[in-house]
Amino acid sequence: MTFAVLSDVHANREALAAVLHEVDRIGTDGLLFLGDLVGYNADPEPCVEAVLGRAVAAVRGNHDRAVAGLMNLDWFNPVAAEAARWTRRAVGAGTLARLAGLPAGPFPVAGGVLLCHGTPSDEDEYLVAGSPVAAAFRTLEQSHPDARYCLHGHTHVPFAA
Repeated sequence: MTFAVLSDVHANREALAAVLHEVDRIGTDGLLFLGDLVGYNADPEPCVEAVLGRAVAAVRGNHDRAVAGLMNLDWFNPVAAEAARWTRRAVGAGTLARLAGLPAGPFPVAGGVLLCHGTPSDEDEYLVAGSPVAAAFRTLEQSHPDARYCLHGHTHVPFAA
């Protein structure tokens, strides 16, 4: 099976449309989403609808939680906090409910795949290098021994291995 894996859309409708056009052109068996549908950009409702209308599985990101009122905005830098407040005002109750209903990662899907926004032990931790990576491997070995693949978003650094 072939899946498209997306993360950190941050309400960027134009970029999402371009990516989904390419996903459709290539053809996949489904879409997996790793969090942060909203935040920063001006089109949260269409992005939430487009991704959650297609995703076979998705996890929440820190911006999704913030907009849904599930976390304190003190954790965010001033620009991100203002974007979350604006998005809360801009979206309808249905979108807020959809964001609030997204599961926390790690979320297992078929084939030994785990979806994460941050790391397997902390959905807000950035997985970039050093000790967070070592800790993530330990968590996978201890808590998710059947995981064959662990997919991460949050860093805004594309990477495949």
